[in-house]
Amino acid sequence: MINRVKHIALMMLSLLALASCDRTIHEYPGTVNIELIVNCSVDTTHPEHFVTVECDAETGTSYVVRTQSADLKGTRFNEPVCLRYVIDLYKVEASHSKFVSREIRFSSLTDAKYEATASFQVDAAKYKVLVWCDYVQDDVREAWYYQTDDLTKILYSDIEVVDNNDKDAFTNMIEVNLTDYYYLEGDFVVTYDTKLSRPKGRYKCITTDMNDFTHGGGDPENITAIITYTQYVSAGYNVEEQKPNYFEPTRTFMTKSKLDKDGNLELFYDYVFVNGKQTNVKLNMFFYNGDITVGENGEVIGEEISHWTGIVVPLKRNMETIIEGRMLTTSFGTGGIGIDPGFEDEIVIPWED
Repeated sequence: MINRVKHIALMMLSLLALASCDRTIHEYPGTVNIELIVNCSVDTTHPEHFVTVECDAETGTSYVVRTQSADLKGTRFNEPVCLRYVIDLYKVEASHSKFVSREIRFSSLTDAKYEATASFQVDAAKYKVLVWCDYVQDDVREAWYYQTDDLTKILYSDIEVVDNNDKDAFTNMIEVNLTDYYYLEGDFVVTYDTKLSRPKGRYKCITTDMNDFTHGGGDPENITAIITYTQYVSAGYNVEEQKPNYFEPTRTFMTKSKLDKDGNLELFYDYVFVNGKQTNVKLNMFFYNGDITVGENGEVIGEEISHWTGIVVPLKRNMETIIEGRMLTTSFGTGGIGIDPGFEDEIVIPWED
């Protein structure tokens, strides 16, 4: 009798389990069509002031925070450029994200707002949207100063830079979870808005002794600056992780001085990928009268005006650091400079009007 009761109990449990399974099995995935719309917007206003590095030939450097208004968008470009948006869709799988598709959009600098919209047909799954925005030549509208075939491995291209302002860029990554649509039926439109921000900090060098230099017979607009990063500096970026992922032990660029719209003498400037919210770069700065040449062994041939070596410059994302001092009539640090004989492959910047 007891065995019979046990058999009946087991049969009842089996039936209950089957009924439970049947309910689960019949929750079939729905026939769902999802359009994912991604709206991107960019604020290209010139970075606000972060800190001023005051250079003094006797005491070295000090750091001062000052209030400074930002320039209006688009005022710093002298050549025809436009904004290019690279919008990549990745599907999130168990151990990694898999590339699905790419959309490319453009906006003109004359547009009232800098915006772009991309549309993707997707499943009820998890996705990541990687967005990169940079400046390209308006008449060409192709990748220019960045290699962007893979947004997780962005690198500088080998194209000679015309103006460091063109290296400005904007980015963001958004996570999209559409798994709640798995058992639904019908057509759906899901919209995500994303604001892009600069992954870089900007810095510029302004000399305060232009009048003394000019009175001494110097030409303020015929100065060649050679700038070398003397410790590891970022040279690549991962949009998915939103941080730099490639660093070079050193990098050199060359440029010409220029008067800005306020009459200040800008000796050089650059944009640098910032790891985290803030980072530092270390610079050697050499200034020459007129043009220079680089010998086969890397030595610079030219008339040196002044030099500043070992200058530490703090950078913050989407902000600008100003280096200033009597950069032309005084010097600081060790003189003499040598450049890698492969300098032609470095970033060389002839500053053009």
